[in-house]
Amino acid sequence: MINIIMIKTPNCPNCKVIEPQWKDLKERINEQYSDKVAFFEYIVSIDNIAIKYVNLLNIKQAPSFVIEFDDDISLIKFENIESTLLMSL
Repeated sequence: MINIIMIKTPNCPNCKVIEPQWKDLKERINEQYSDKVAFFEYIVSIDNIAIKYVNLLNIKQAPSFVIEFDDDISLIKFENIESTLLMSL
């Protein structure tokens, strides 16, 4: 399973701007690959899991996107998520 994670902060203006594109990406990928890809959103200061990624990857801005595949965890640019997924599937 490949996990795609959006790390955001409460009231993040950039997160709100990208939210429609994020939702569209999730819908498109889930239509074909829901058994292979999972999407998550974590809010810093609310979700303890978000802090794990912030510390592990030294995240300094929101939104940030993380891709997890097997034992590999890394940051990924939003615009590269779909192409990276399609190459991995």
